[in-house]
Amino acid sequence: GIGSSFEFNIAPSLYPDLPHEAMNYFYFHRMGEDILAEHLIDGRYARTALHPGDSSVPPYNGWCVSCANFDLKGSWADAGDFGIYTVNHAISAWTLLNVHEMFPEAFQDGSLNIPESGNIFADVLDEVDYGSRFVRGMLPSDGGLASHKAHNHAWSAFTITVAGENAAQSSRSAMGPSTPATYAVARVNGQLARMWYAQGHDSHADVLWSAAVDAWNRAYGTNQVYSASVASPGSAVGGGDYSDGQIGDDLYAAACEMYLT
Repeated sequence: GIGSSFEFNIAPSLYPDLPHEAMNYFYFHRMGEDILAEHLIDGRYARTALHPGDSSVPPYNGWCVSCANFDLKGSWADAGDFGIYTVNHAISAWTLLNVHEMFPEAFQDGSLNIPESGNIFADVLDEVDYGSRFVRGMLPSDGGLASHKAHNHAWSAFTITVAGENAAQSSRSAMGPSTPATYAVARVNGQLARMWYAQGHDSHADVLWSAAVDAWNRAYGTNQVYSASVASPGSAVGGGDYSDGQIGDDLYAAACEMYLT
């Protein structure tokens, strides 16, 4: 045979802790730090850090030739690969921050048992703050538009060890720029800044707000759509394309979050 499954229950109420378990997904998908058993629902899935070298990711050949490497450490791995996608991430961050803003009693400090628990700030805010660190790092040092995504130059194997994945760090790059990605930087950081200002953590909020304003100023008046033919290993090679040809919705979302802040 092919083996046996894990034991499971059949009962009227199978998922009493589903919100906590769903949120634990984000901690498990953190890249850049060790994932510790004490913070997981199932400690068997503890692991060492994925892509700790993301603190210095070079631009892909063909763009940003004078740029410093990108500091992208602090992110969530994408659903099925280890890429990080600026526009896609903005949707996840916005959803979780809306939960925090609309239902501040949800996922309060200590409720999710993450490393930051006990720091007096809501755990959901801490989790989004960690997963969104890379976003402001997507702004290139030359003052241009943000990288649309960063990932390996080839797809990772379907099953791979952490060590095997980290060995691909030398062929991992920030791909070419786009206007939607730059608005996503403004959107995420603008909303996060508002959350932290509300908590009285002004020094951190100032950093986030500065990144948001910088990104808005870079993006406004531009209309560059990501193209896999420019500064990438090819269409859907090593990561999804997510070209995002509609710019107006990204501008609107960024404008709303920055206006509210």
